[in-house]
Amino acid sequence: MVTRLLFLLSLLLWPAVVSAQLRPGAFSTLVTTDTTGDSLHVGCAVGSSLCSGGVKAGIVVISRNEVGSIEANAGLQIKGVTDVNKTLALGYDTTNNSGFIQSTQLGTTVTTLQLQPNGGDVSLSATGTLLCVKCVTAADLADTAVTLGPYGNSTHIATFTVDQQGRLVAAANVVPQLTLTSTYFSSLDGTAITGIPQLSAGTNTFTGTLIWSTTAVFSWNTKSTGTNYTAASDGFVIAIVDCSGGGGCSGALDTLSDSAATPTTLRGAANAPDGQKQSSTTPVKKGEQYRVNATTGAGAPVFTVYWVPLGTGG
Repeated sequence: MVTRLLFLLSLLLWPAVVSAQLRPGAFSTLVTTDTTGDSLHVGCAVGSSLCSGGVKAGIVVISRNEVGSIEANAGLQIKGVTDVNKTLALGYDTTNNSGFIQSTQLGTTVTTLQLQPNGGDVSLSATGTLLCVKCVTAADLADTAVTLGPYGNSTHIATFTVDQQGRLVAAANVVPQLTLTSTYFSSLDGTAITGIPQLSAGTNTFTGTLIWSTTAVFSWNTKSTGTNYTAASDGFVIAIVDCSGGGGCSGALDTLSDSAATPTTLRGAANAPDGQKQSSTTPVKKGEQYRVNATTGAGAPVFTVYWVPLGTGG
């Protein structure tokens, strides 16, 4: 008992390196302090004669400070079993007011820190909520095949390719392509549009047959009596019978319109007696058939029929 008390007293009063055999047996423990008294070392150094049977063990260093190393603020350092230059350091950085755990080699190089290397979850709370954390910097991101720079402008459209994980794997600027298929063109005044509409700095592709309409919106298009027509758009049939020349003239016009191949539904009529003119205006829906039948009562009436479309054609 006296011997143990003297040993403990020597640890407190003598700053030189002191060692003691704390417990005999299969594995012996070495406790030392360094020459400044700043650190307490617990463990058996590799190759130490105090390790029974040459057993290797790690060293736990309780240190106030190790100036110049990465873990300079570490209060506890656990050295590697086979290499004391590899250290797991725990401490508190009073300058930045934060605790830390750091894995290093030789106190100057950072190394990998593993949590649960053999499996198992890592949680920051008692509820077992999983946490996946990695601070990703630009240096961590691998370069892609995408060229750095802006995409899309007044003459180009930007196109992108994204993979299943949402990563951008391709990007390009393309010139817009205009494709026209069997399209009718005409202007409001009946003048046909010349050429295919152009996009600036582009190559336009036309497929199909381009049909220029000869019937413009609100144009007056002469039609014949007794003939079936299909309305290519909504529009009006205007029928005029003229007996203004006298001579006992009389005549009539009937406008028929429906969905039958030869329409039979009367939609409008005009009857001109001798010396007069009469007309009828009949609306027709797009897609319907229309027809104007003329009847001469006497003399030589003049019959005129116009198709006035609200769209183009017909």
